[in-house]
Amino acid sequence: MKLVKENLKFILVTVGIWIIAGPVIFIYKDRLYSRLAVWYSPPGYNAKVAHKFMSKGKSILEKKEVDLGLMADSCRFHLGLNHKDAIFYQPTWLQENRNWTMGKEKERSQGGIGNQRAPLPTPRDPKNYWSDNISETLEALDYFRRALNFSGPETDVPISIDTVAFAACRPSDAILAYSTYLINTEDFVLGKIREKDPGIDSLSKKIQLTRFWSQIKNNHFPDIVPAKEFIKIVSRANFFLELDVLSPGEADQLLEMMIFFAGGGKEEKNIRMRRGRLLYKLGETNPSYYDRAIVEFKGAIDYSDLRKFSPIEIRQIQSSIFEGDLWIARCLFGKKDFEKTLKHLQSMQSDIHRIDGREGVKIETELLKEYNIMLKRVLRKLKR
Repeated sequence: MKLVKENLKFILVTVGIWIIAGPVIFIYKDRLYSRLAVWYSPPGYNAKVAHKFMSKGKSILEKKEVDLGLMADSCRFHLGLNHKDAIFYQPTWLQENRNWTMGKEKERSQGGIGNQRAPLPTPRDPKNYWSDNISETLEALDYFRRALNFSGPETDVPISIDTVAFAACRPSDAILAYSTYLINTEDFVLGKIREKDPGIDSLSKKIQLTRFWSQIKNNHFPDIVPAKEFIKIVSRANFFLELDVLSPGEADQLLEMMIFFAGGGKEEKNIRMRRGRLLYKLGETNPSYYDRAIVEFKGAIDYSDLRKFSPIEIRQIQSSIFEGDLWIARCLFGKKDFEKTLKHLQSMQSDIHRIDGREGVKIETELLKEYNIMLKRVLRKLKR
């Protein structure tokens, strides 16, 4: 009691502070914990911390023996049932045995169907399996996302997030992982270049990116950023272009990177055609993009020598050239340069026989239809 009396003032002040500050701390505890964590371990390339978070996430999945492939299949299966009759929400017996078995049961499934003596497998209901394992999957994903804050040019983190994100029906997390990986790798490589050439900071962002891509392409860091692994990541990120979930700026930068690594040939021309279509779309709101789109379309249809291709490939290329020319006409029309649009369409008339069936090839009905529509539109604008 004597000790309490001697320190009564201090105790009362402490209690008073907690009475006032306690509710505030409770309300903002998550924000305070977050700031404390950032102060204690600030985000940035730290392979040791990233590995620690990755190990925790993987141990959760291994402990529960979660089949991420089965979960991803379940996700795709149910997403594909939108706007379908409820009767299709339950897989058929054959689907269950072929697609919804795992491990030893899968081996029994392959040997059991059509074999009277083999025991029938016990399939798992895809929806129930997904629901039973989503909690652990999301917990592992949370650890992987924490690892992303400390990851660098290593590919383990984005690839792991990709697998888990699709199993959890959250492809946006995979997009975040790949975009962050590309940024982290760029920072790492430019940092290495900066050590030898401090003047790189005075260069434009475009030139810096080109230097970064060249270092990767020429495999200057094989132990840390192998060129093949980096290109695989870029190719995987290309998948998200098909999903149309990237912002136009992100998609344009990714396509530019893909063109750089494609190294010529048909692959590069296909990418340039895709980039041209993206720039054309941007031109609908900002006409300045039409000129850039025209450059890409011209590059996509520039085949100087067709003799090295097979007859089937030549027919495909001729259709692609006609399509590219049609896109150029659309760009000119978008710029309201109707005279040039008409001249360009008239120059295409000599190529129509290559897609209208006269040479015994497949009739490109849609291209012919689009050509005639564009011709009518420009003639109407010119009042002819």
